[in-house]
Amino acid sequence: DTSLTRHPLATTPCEPPRDLMSSSSVIEVTFKVRAHTRYGEEIRLSGNLPSLGCDDINRAVPLVTSPTEFPWWYNREAVYVPENYLSVRYRYLVFSGGKFVRYEGGGRLLRSLDLEYSDSATKSTSDILDEGPCRDVSNMLQRTAINVHAYAKEIRARKMADVSRKSSDSIRSSDSVLVVSYFLPVFVKKDPRGCWTAEWNNENILSFETRLRVSWVGTVKTTEKIAAEDEEPLAAVLRRINCFPIFLGRNTHKKFYDVFCKQHLWPILHHNCDVYGAVGPNGLNHQNEKDLWFTYTTVNNHFRTKVVEVYHEGDLIWVHGFHLMLLPSFLRRRIQRARIGIFLHTPFPSSEIWKSIWCREEILQGVLSADQVGFHLYEYARHFLTTCRRVLGTHYEFDASGNLVVETGGRKICITCMHVGVDHRHISHAVGRDDFVPEVMSWHKKFNGKTVITGIDRLERLKCIPLKLMTIEHFINENPGYIDRVIFVIIGITAPERGSDYLQTQRDVTCLVNRINKIYPGLVYYEERKENQMKLFQRLSLFCVSDILLVLSARDGLNRLPIEYTLARDIARRVVEEIAVNLPESPGTATREGVMIISEFVSTARVMRGALIVNPWKTDEVKAALKRALTMGATEHDSRFRRSLEFCNRITTVKWAETVLQDLKQVEKSVDNCNNSTLGLGINYRVSGLKAGFSPLDVVKMSKAYSNSRQRLILLDWGGTLVDVLDNCEAYAVATGHATRGGPSVELVEMLEDLCMDSRNHVFVISGKDICSMQEFFVEIEGLGLAAEHGCYFRLPKHSVLTGHRQKWQTMISVDDTSWMDAVRRVMDIYTQRTHGAYIEQKGSALIWQFRDADPEFGFMQSKELEEHLTEIISSQPLEIIRGGGIDDGYIEIRPEGLSKGLFLTHILSLLKSMGNYVDFVLTVGDDVTDEAMFETANRLEATSKNSRNPVKCYSVVVGKKYTEAKNYVNDCDAVMELLQSLTRVTLYERRYHSALDLSNHGAEEEEDSCHQSKNVETSPFLAHLRSNLSNIPRSNSESRVNTLRKVPEVLKKVHDDHPSSNPSQNRHIEHRRSTTSTTISIEEDEMQTIDEYDGISF
Repeated sequence: DTSLTRHPLATTPCEPPRDLMSSSSVIEVTFKVRAHTRYGEEIRLSGNLPSLGCDDINRAVPLVTSPTEFPWWYNREAVYVPENYLSVRYRYLVFSGGKFVRYEGGGRLLRSLDLEYSDSATKSTSDILDEGPCRDVSNMLQRTAINVHAYAKEIRARKMADVSRKSSDSIRSSDSVLVVSYFLPVFVKKDPRGCWTAEWNNENILSFETRLRVSWVGTVKTTEKIAAEDEEPLAAVLRRINCFPIFLGRNTHKKFYDVFCKQHLWPILHHNCDVYGAVGPNGLNHQNEKDLWFTYTTVNNHFRTKVVEVYHEGDLIWVHGFHLMLLPSFLRRRIQRARIGIFLHTPFPSSEIWKSIWCREEILQGVLSADQVGFHLYEYARHFLTTCRRVLGTHYEFDASGNLVVETGGRKICITCMHVGVDHRHISHAVGRDDFVPEVMSWHKKFNGKTVITGIDRLERLKCIPLKLMTIEHFINENPGYIDRVIFVIIGITAPERGSDYLQTQRDVTCLVNRINKIYPGLVYYEERKENQMKLFQRLSLFCVSDILLVLSARDGLNRLPIEYTLARDIARRVVEEIAVNLPESPGTATREGVMIISEFVSTARVMRGALIVNPWKTDEVKAALKRALTMGATEHDSRFRRSLEFCNRITTVKWAETVLQDLKQVEKSVDNCNNSTLGLGINYRVSGLKAGFSPLDVVKMSKAYSNSRQRLILLDWGGTLVDVLDNCEAYAVATGHATRGGPSVELVEMLEDLCMDSRNHVFVISGKDICSMQEFFVEIEGLGLAAEHGCYFRLPKHSVLTGHRQKWQTMISVDDTSWMDAVRRVMDIYTQRTHGAYIEQKGSALIWQFRDADPEFGFMQSKELEEHLTEIISSQPLEIIRGGGIDDGYIEIRPEGLSKGLFLTHILSLLKSMGNYVDFVLTVGDDVTDEAMFETANRLEATSKNSRNPVKCYSVVVGKKYTEAKNYVNDCDAVMELLQSLTRVTLYERRYHSALDLSNHGAEEEEDSCHQSKNVETSPFLAHLRSNLSNIPRSNSESRVNTLRKVPEVLKKVHDDHPSSNPSQNRHIEHRRSTTSTTISIEEDEMQTIDEYDGISF
């Protein structure tokens, strides 16, 4: 197989050296070639540059084209050539279906481009495929020597160009950011005079001071009730510091924050699903569920209103917290072009946990409406990506820039993972206070010079304080020698928003502390404080006398205590030295660096590399870590501390914020609103990234083009287009032969018959189904062409142009050899047996491995492995592998090479052209990935014929809004029926010009023809009289004109009753025109045209 081997004339591939060298001068080259390729072929570029594959066909650069630019092909990204190249030798290659076909010029054509370097050096080519000077290829390639240093220079040049391109997107002081969080990072209070004051909450990570222009939106956190008359004065105070408050009622806040967010979302996000609770996993009945969900959406809508109010064009919108996961979706409705990011400061659970919440899809869709989603750890992002794949069927991958992205609806959402740090300035400010040293000394006196092991936790189950206390009890029981040498300091922070969880934890902790201290008096120092009583100042003073920090949370998304502890021990050295002068030296005065014992379920365990990482559920492991920390030598102390300090010094809050905002700013946003399309209503509203020009089908405009055309070709997909898609259960039953696919409705059959009666129409139903299925439902429709298995087999209609081909099925390619099926089926059987839910389906000359019912991730993974396995098996066969569907409804299809609906469209056009019928109107309608080739071919046909003598008007229509090659869309199968009905009306209207001919074409006898003419004579005087009356009535008198028109159906009914036709189809036509008369009148169309229409009906 030549696609898997190197051409004998190719040079040896080279690899980049380890030491990349810079290039002082580079030249940018764009390659462009004119190539009239056949369908399925593509052009690639190979040359002596490493970026051109070193003449290796397997590393050749693919060129691209578009319907408007064809037949010109070009490289998407410019090639940067280092200064040591005086010329570039290259040539073009032809590929088909991803496989190498031939070199241009039969392999004897090699092109050369001479280079000249200047300050702004650019070069471009304008070649014609297979035309150019023939050279001695072998000699030239033998003289080609790739310098590894030149390769390094080229790589460096490309990187510098990429950096230059991105530099314009870097964060600058002129950029403005709108930070949105549920609580503003400020403290507010009312003085005795009734005036409001506000100051920054420096412990909040969103209060960062940066060079950017930042505004904040959120609610005000205060213990005082804010009266309605105080809202405007408080808002005025906050606006002075660029804060824009949102005021919610107490009841709304309680249901939103305390109940829904903290008691339902919070446990789910922290992997806690209590299925054995008294009420259920969420503790809700149906009415409470609806009420809380309404509150959650209402609050997010309030935030949307305020953000839109303060937003300015170009602002970066940065949403924070799980409280506002619907906000990106609500914002996208009003400001589609805004760059919106959301950062979640909590963990994200596995998909199985997330599925237990009733609003799982809506929340995920809300988050995915953002352009960027941020997490502190990749572990959380991985759970989020997996959940999106399993719940929504999205796909994720690393893009060309190395960024992790989620693909949904034609959009790419960037995933950013970066842990936040702590600002040194705030630490230094707290340590530099005059009362800091006295505070440290007061802590020291409390502990009498013992080794201090400290833990500060909120009083909730997730912090595992009872588990920590039981571990302490076991440790002392096993190591009684430490009873008088150590003291465990437990500071519990009140958490009333956790409801019963807080009360139960409070009782458990108090009980355990009393039990331990009863046996070992003074071993545990326990104190419960409110959050505002344990601020940064108090925490740092305690950390200064703490030898060991003990954090044993069962799950904690963001816990910055280890970072604060490390910085406190480092920055407060002068304080420690001052204490050491006044106090006897003891372990508690931090004369050595501290040690941290951190639960592996805490986010900082991934970044504080010097800590001892433990599983809090393994008490033996925690006890061993305590023993090791207490006996650790000074050298290990110092080494571990320095490793942790490295992250604390490298990443600060400002650095974290600017890095995340940098990624958000670099998100590519189209300035063309046509590239975005809205889908869904209400909470399901979302935006899809679609190609510019993708719009709803204008049926009126298309009908005019249809009416003005001479020869028409109409290709209609079956499943999902003419009839609804089967569900998975029905599809499996049909595939295994236990059921048959539902056929077309009577109404659809009648419309197809009407379209086929027009001699200018060439109508085909094309599907991936086999011949038997197609014949079962469509064989009786006169004049209808059929195409099975994506056009592999087709049957031409009985038509004046194609007479004699009606009963004969033909093939576009030879499919006699099916020996490959046995080998392929055996391989598919192996993967079917180990992939639950997968099955094999045979469609004539194709084999399909369906994994729509399998586990989404495992099925997709198995399909990739199967695809690689089959690629090796069929490498020598004229077969191709097609991947269709999505993550959760995909399949792998093996079929003869070159088959597609696009190729069938080209074949039928060629066949009609050979018979002298030049089609000038093409309509293609489909719904899935197999129809994309048909859309692409139709678009290319219209583009290439636009300036020719016989332009072709092509309409490519997809069912449903989605990322597609089609230019237009309709919403569903019902819309397709309406589309066909509009074409049928035009067809019946046009029949007035040639009704007698139509009757003869459909087998009418001469007696019926003469009867038709006489009966037309009978009705014509009445219609002529009606036309005359209308011409005498002014158009301004619409009532009289409408009353005159109402006589038309009465006359039609009388003629139809007196002279019924023997042709059922003709009777349907008459009845159809009668039924549509009132509609024609009601929409006030041209009345004279209506009379002309009825004058042409055959009786």
